[in-house]
Amino acid sequence: MFKSKLPFVVIFVSLTALSSACKVKDSIEDDLFGCNGYDTEINSLLEELTAAQTAYTNDPTTSTCNSYVSAMDTYVTEVYEYLDCIPGAQKQAYRDGLDQWNTSLDETRDSCDAL
Repeated sequence: MFKSKLPFVVIFVSLTALSSACKVKDSIEDDLFGCNGYDTEINSLLEELTAAQTAYTNDPTTSTCNSYVSAMDTYVTEVYEYLDCIPGAQKQAYRDGLDQWNTSLDETRDSCDAL
């Protein structure tokens, strides 16, 4: 079971590192585009995702799996909305990570169905 969760953990750690590096470069411009505080929101979503992932890892039931899938889905959806706020090269890294998360979402949904 651990091997099936390893890709999620690797992607999770990668996005955590990227999220921690996010900084708002121009607060006036960010306010115009709805980006003010986006990094705080992404970190908050990441904390919720971490809690759901930990719960699923510690207690792999249908309920915790579905909660994890829901947290993943919320994270991906919300971060896509903030892509224009993410500066420079980090934007592409986030986009790549989100593409991997979408694939992981489908695989995790299948895992929940198999529980």
